[in-house]
Amino acid sequence: MMMRRVGIGALAIVLALAACTTTRSTLEPGAGVETFAPILRPIAIEDRWMGGFDADGPLLLAGMAELVTARTDPSVPAAAGGLSSLQPRTVGKDGVVTFLTVSDQGNLVQFSAAIPGAKPGAAGQALLRAGYIAPLRDGRGQPLAGDREIDAEGLARLPRGWMVSLERNHRLLKVDEASVMLGGASTPGPRLTGFDGIEPNGGMEALTTLPDGRLLASAEYGPGKPGELGARLSPPYWVFAADQKGEVRPTGRFANATLFGVTEARVHGEHLWLLKREYDPVAQVTSAAVETCPLTGVLAGQPVCTRQLRLTPPFPTDNFEGLAFVRDPRDGAIFMAMLSDDNFSKDQRTLLL
Repeated sequence: MMMRRVGIGALAIVLALAACTTTRSTLEPGAGVETFAPILRPIAIEDRWMGGFDADGPLLLAGMAELVTARTDPSVPAAAGGLSSLQPRTVGKDGVVTFLTVSDQGNLVQFSAAIPGAKPGAAGQALLRAGYIAPLRDGRGQPLAGDREIDAEGLARLPRGWMVSLERNHRLLKVDEASVMLGGASTPGPRLTGFDGIEPNGGMEALTTLPDGRLLASAEYGPGKPGELGARLSPPYWVFAADQKGEVRPTGRFANATLFGVTEARVHGEHLWLLKREYDPVAQVTSAAVETCPLTGVLAGQPVCTRQLRLTPPFPTDNFEGLAFVRDPRDGAIFMAMLSDDNFSKDQRTLLL
């Protein structure tokens, strides 16, 4: 696999292709659960693209690929795609990482990926050949239904299970994966307030677990109409306990530039890392950025964030909504993976960096 190094500044970042196919749950699937083996097509990095690759720290670009969906291959389940958020679950000694993500059609999706240069053993090869798609369920155990109810965007780890954020009908759900796989119900999470004036599709895109066990959720935008600036550039974020009672008011606000919106948040080291996405409807161009914010300021409600990476054309970009960090068990290197949401559109792609 070709590696391309960009040395800028003092911060060491690794942006890597996790050579992804999917993994099968050890649970016996219940009704509505699909197993699948998607196709990953490597994308050769072209020198001319690197003009749109702007990093403020030394960076090793390991590769890029497209995860094929039913929009281009009818053998892939129609429910595969629309992926948001990215959570590493396990990292095998052979370099195979098991990821969990959610889709904006209300599904949990699990897949596996091999760290670049890894040589998966028999167990790893088995993980790389299978995956699952399982419907998220409501309090009665019924699959989520309706455009306002199914738009899952964020995924955060709990001591047992996961917290999922949904927008349009802005809310949180506590999900036990075993229960979901077997057709069980989810339970409501804490009740966040402060969504007045925020467009339905600009809600809780980002959700992550903090070092002290609390959670952080962020809206994509602040209040305002699509295309407007002003308050829209200040999305609220919330810090709360998974079992917090009563209303949870915003802790603070992040600062966006131009039309960028927050799509993912992850903790790495002593910083909160924000993934942001911008779409220019006039030029029909999508850009992405990654920022770091010291946790001390974030928790105090006064975040100060610094851009570390920006992707713009001619570098291939799409609707990036997933960010994850993985430590290579072989040498301790840190890989940062980014995943895009194709919105179930034939005009977009599921890209993996």
